[in-house]
Amino acid sequence: MLKSLFIENVAVIDRLDIELSPGFTVLTGETGAGKSIIIDSIGMLLGGRVSRDLIRSGESAAAVSAIFDGPQGEVSVERTLAADGRSAVRIDGRPATVAMLRELGETLVSIHGQHDSGWLLQPERHILFVDELANAGELLDIYKASYGKVNALKSKIESLHMDEREKSRRLDMLRFQVEEISGADLVPGEAEKLNERRTVMQNAGRLVRSVGAVCDALDPEDGEGAVSLAGAALRQLNACTSLSDRLAEVAGRLEGSYYTLTDVAGEMRSFLEELDFDPADIDRVERRHDVIHRLCRKYGDTVEAVIAYGVKAAAELEEIELSDERINALEKTLARVYNELSGQAEELSALRQKTADEAQRRIEEELRFLNMPKAKFIIDVRPLADFGPQGRDEVEFLFSANVGEEPRPLAKIASGGELSRVMLALRSVMTGKGDADTLIFDEIDTGVSGSAAEQIGRKLQSLSESRQVLCVTHLPQIACLAANHLVITKKEAAGRTFTAVEPVDGEARAGELARLLSGNVVTPAAMEAAREMLRTK
Repeated sequence: MLKSLFIENVAVIDRLDIELSPGFTVLTGETGAGKSIIIDSIGMLLGGRVSRDLIRSGESAAAVSAIFDGPQGEVSVERTLAADGRSAVRIDGRPATVAMLRELGETLVSIHGQHDSGWLLQPERHILFVDELANAGELLDIYKASYGKVNALKSKIESLHMDEREKSRRLDMLRFQVEEISGADLVPGEAEKLNERRTVMQNAGRLVRSVGAVCDALDPEDGEGAVSLAGAALRQLNACTSLSDRLAEVAGRLEGSYYTLTDVAGEMRSFLEELDFDPADIDRVERRHDVIHRLCRKYGDTVEAVIAYGVKAAAELEEIELSDERINALEKTLARVYNELSGQAEELSALRQKTADEAQRRIEEELRFLNMPKAKFIIDVRPLADFGPQGRDEVEFLFSANVGEEPRPLAKIASGGELSRVMLALRSVMTGKGDADTLIFDEIDTGVSGSAAEQIGRKLQSLSESRQVLCVTHLPQIACLAANHLVITKKEAAGRTFTAVEPVDGEARAGELARLLSGNVVTPAAMEAAREMLRTK
């Protein structure tokens, strides 16, 4: 249950600290005092969408926090909204996400607003009510998995089916592509090496001159070069190393240079010999370059991409060539999964029909209690022509409020007051089906008055026996039945509006009921009627 609620800088609310009790609590007050803002604040605390327009004028942030007694013990929840739209969440003092808050909120509080009955006007959502009431979630998940498999198999089979002319064209093209790519014997990294070889060939003359000059400078065939001179210097220095440690150190460095020069000279000589190209070599490199360039233009930017394209084309070629066998195998699998789907759909339909039969009887009982003694309520479960995402059924609520009228779609004939009572009847039937410990009803009495209003109050009173019920109402017939009564008032000070909440009892409560009965001018007769309502509640 919701034990305490703190609201700061939300709309007209400056700072509000509310202590709440178990059982049935009503919130009343003049229009615009902030009753629905309190409910909106709770919605914000449960992870609902919020706008920065909710922040009180002139303030930089809004904050809502609460303490709940949940299934796992006491839970504290806090959410702040900054003027830049950023939101911060804490659960038991630890940072959390709005998604985590929303998930937790579903287990703590269930809010039903004055427009909450709107889902009753959407027949496509009626099946969700039946499935929740039937605890059909596990069976529905199994059905959905089979439904997904059937659709995937159908799509696969459809993709394998093509007319013979198109099939022949596709086969010819794939065979050509596979043969062209495989015939090229491509090797990953080949293009880079080939381009380097080709660059060398194209610049052979320049390279011969430059590298030849390097060879002559380092180790000419006749005469002395850097290698021989360094060798002679090293021999002279080695003859003196025993006479000076410093010369020994220098000799070591010179020896390293000598061997480096010798190694470079050998490598340059080898490179120069490789520059003696055969024209046939040049032709082979150019032809190979053209082959790779052509394939890359057609199938991919790199040799690796062309190879991958070839693998994919070969796989598709094999699939089409074996398509008849694949289709036969897939059709056998489809028949098996389709039979499973059909059985699951039948089981789901039977469960829905059984649940609907029982639920509509209980809903009619609730409607009679809510001052609709002649109402007929039918949960019409009809078979669909084919399987759908939710099974092979469609569900629609049919309703008749008066004797002699055939039940018709609820969405077409129910008034606002009737919808409020139908919604409350459905809520009552759902009691115990994973409901949160706190139920909040925000002006669900719209369009209702008199004895019907009293019966709605009685039903809320009944619901509060097993959970906490909070209700925003304008009707004294409902307000008088609550165990706890909070009055929301609006005051002005220093040019600003402030909202306050006060628990009332005794004469103060009778005065609030009298105001609901007669308006702003409370008459002695209204006061006496209010006292009588409290005495006989």
